[in-house]
Amino acid sequence: MSDALGPCRCCGRHVRIDEHRCPFCGKTWLLGAAAAAGIFLGSPSIAAPAPDARMVASDQDQDYGVQRKASENEVKAAVWMWDNVILDWKAGLGLSDVPKSWAAFKPGTQVTYKITEGAATVNLAFRLSKVTEKAATVGLWLGPDNQEKELVLGGAIPSDAKVVGERKEEVELDGKKYSCVVKSYEWPGREITIWTCGDVKGGLVKIEQPKETVRLVKTEELTVAGKKRTCAVWETVYGETKITEWRAEGVPGLVVKRTEATKDKVTRTLEVAAINEAK
Repeated sequence: MSDALGPCRCCGRHVRIDEHRCPFCGKTWLLGAAAAAGIFLGSPSIAAPAPDARMVASDQDQDYGVQRKASENEVKAAVWMWDNVILDWKAGLGLSDVPKSWAAFKPGTQVTYKITEGAATVNLAFRLSKVTEKAATVGLWLGPDNQEKELVLGGAIPSDAKVVGERKEEVELDGKKYSCVVKSYEWPGREITIWTCGDVKGGLVKIEQPKETVRLVKTEELTVAGKKRTCAVWETVYGETKITEWRAEGVPGLVVKRTEATKDKVTRTLEVAAINEAK
């Protein structure tokens, strides 16, 4: 029996590639190494087989591709994704709606992202592995390593935050003016001002911190993984860096497109390449 390991097509747990049944979820399969690598590293050229399909590996790479050492570009992209997209730019403020967006789907749902930086392009697939009343757990399979992070549901502004200012202010969105409540908060190590409006979907309109401003600028329709979606377009300005994000409800993680630019030169882009929803 071979000691080489591969990810189960159905639950993602690692099992011997010459087994025909997953000991964790009970599904039967026979998945070649090249196919396993393609599915979990996001290759669009290899489709995942049905749970009981047979894929003979005789004409495929016999080395278990996913066990190869992850490239420097893949590791760099993965770290950036965790810190800036999966964990979300509002997570530290208790305002993130990203965990709730993942928790709306069944475990096994997977989103594949295409990240381009300079001449390098990589695909990374993130999968929802567990949902509880308090958190959604999202995993990334990269090389032999399985990384998971718990996204806490129901966050809120910290209880020790003090309101140090409150006013009303009009903002313009899609050519229409909205009246916002503007509150400034302080708590140990943080100062933040938040614009909210009950007439805007989601309620949040703008966040301002020292040296950083995040604001909702417009709505725009994009085709995401073959489906048209109405996106909220957010713009973040931090020093000379401008980040633009397109966020769509009904998509795990919300972010469907993201660009980073310095002095009008785009340095990194992200796009959702595929959404595979578990049934």
